[in-house]
Amino acid sequence: MKFLKIAMIPADGVGPEILAQVEKIVKSINRRFQIDIQTTEFPYGADYALRTGVSMPAEFVKDLESRFNAVMIGTLGDPRIPDGAHAREMIRQLREGLRLSLCLQTCKIYDRWITPLRSEEAETIDLLFCREMNEGLYSESGMLLNKGSEQAIAMQTSVYLKSDLLASLTTALEYFHKLGRKRVCLVLQKRYPLLVNDLWKEVFTDLAKGYPGIECTVKLLDSAIVQFYRNPGEFDVILTPDICGDVFSALGVYVQGGNGLAYLQEMNRESFSVFRIHQGSITKYAGHNAANPLGAILALQQLLLQSGFQQIADTLEQAVTSSIHKHWVTMDLQGIIGTAEVGDFICSFIEERGTLFESRS
Repeated sequence: MKFLKIAMIPADGVGPEILAQVEKIVKSINRRFQIDIQTTEFPYGADYALRTGVSMPAEFVKDLESRFNAVMIGTLGDPRIPDGAHAREMIRQLREGLRLSLCLQTCKIYDRWITPLRSEEAETIDLLFCREMNEGLYSESGMLLNKGSEQAIAMQTSVYLKSDLLASLTTALEYFHKLGRKRVCLVLQKRYPLLVNDLWKEVFTDLAKGYPGIECTVKLLDSAIVQFYRNPGEFDVILTPDICGDVFSALGVYVQGGNGLAYLQEMNRESFSVFRIHQGSITKYAGHNAANPLGAILALQQLLLQSGFQQIADTLEQAVTSSIHKHWVTMDLQGIIGTAEVGDFICSFIEERGTLFESRS
C-alpha cells in the first residue's frame, strides 16, 4: 500500500473549516484507491501563540522533513494579534528551518465564467508562476538608523549570492522539466538595479543550455504584463525575482477567479514543500460554513500529482472542475452552498469515479 504523510496546521479563522474538508477528502481517497494518506494535525496559530507565547516550537520544524512528505497550512491572521506577528514568525521559521527557496503558484482556469478575462484563450490558461525567495530583498540586508527621530534613515539592500541563485534556479528548471513544462520566461523589472538583472540573465541563460527541451526567454515586467493580458496562453512558466513575483501573484489570483481558488507552494532544493492557503483568515466568518475550500483541495491535488499519484490527482482535479462547472461553489464565487457541502460534493465525485476505475480494472 502506497502512503503519504502530511502535517496539517489549520491555524486561524476559517482555516480549520477549510482543512477539515481536505481531511474528509483524504479519507474518501484512501477508501476508494486503497492507499494510505496520513494526516496529522498540529495546533499552531493565534490561539497557541496567545496561550504559550510561542508561535511554533523549533523542535517541530526541525523534525518535519524526517516525519512528513509535506506540510499544509490553513489561513493565518487573527485580530487579537493586530500586527500578525505570530503568522510572520511561523512563516519565517518554516522558510529558514526547511530552507525554502522557491514560491510557486498555479494559475489555471477551470471554467470560462469564473475568470474576468473574456478572450477565447482564457479557457486554455494553465500557468505556473515561480519566484525566488531567499535572495534580493528577502535576504533582509539593511538597517534602520535613528529610529523614532526625524533623522531616521531606512536602508534596504537587495543582495544576491551567485552560488545560491544558481542552486535555486537549477531546482526550478529541474522541477519545470519534471512537470513537462515547455516554455519558461524569466521576467525582470525594468527599474531593478542593472547589475542584478545582469546576474539573473547570466545564471538563467547558462542553465538553460542544459535543458534543450525547454524554450527559455527573457522579458521586462511592463512588456510581460501587456503580453499576459493580450495573449495569456503564450506563457507556460513565468520565473521572477521577489518584487516581480508579487505582481504576478496578484494577477494570477485575479485571473483565476479569486483568493478562494489560490494556494502557494514553497519548496526547498530537496523538493519538500509547504502548501499555504492564499485567502485570508476572515475570522468574522469562522464557524459560519462560508469559506471556499477549493484552494486547499487544489493544493492537495498538486501534492498528489508530485508524489506520483497521477490517477488520483486527475480524479480530484476533475471533481473540482465539475464543482465549478455546476456552480456548486461558495458565496465568494456567487454560489449558495457552504464549505462542508463543497467538500461533500468532492467526496461523492471521488467515490463514484473510484467505482468506475474499479469496474474497468
